[in-house]
Amino acid sequence: MKKQAFTLIEMLVVLVIMTALVLIFVPNLLSQSQKAKTQSTQAFQQVVDNQTILLKNDHPDKQIKNWDDYRGYLSEKQIKAAKENDAIKGPWQQ
Repeated sequence: MKKQAFTLIEMLVVLVIMTALVLIFVPNLLSQSQKAKTQSTQAFQQVVDNQTILLKNDHPDKQIKNWDDYRGYLSEKQIKAAKENDAIKGPWQQ
């Protein structure tokens, strides 16, 4: 019995097809990743804006000066993320 094996031409065809698929999908994945980051930042900015309204309603005379003033309105994780992300703006930065 003769054993069936792939020829060099068949291997090259498979390699070319796989390369073409990678070239098609990788740029699309990168752009989707960037869109997701942008949408995440926009959603978080909306959360900050809403919490700013709540904070001002609860304490109309309080001047918001930094992210630490949001304690009780944003979680510690959210405050840390806001401090690290320059795209998120508090009312004192606008």
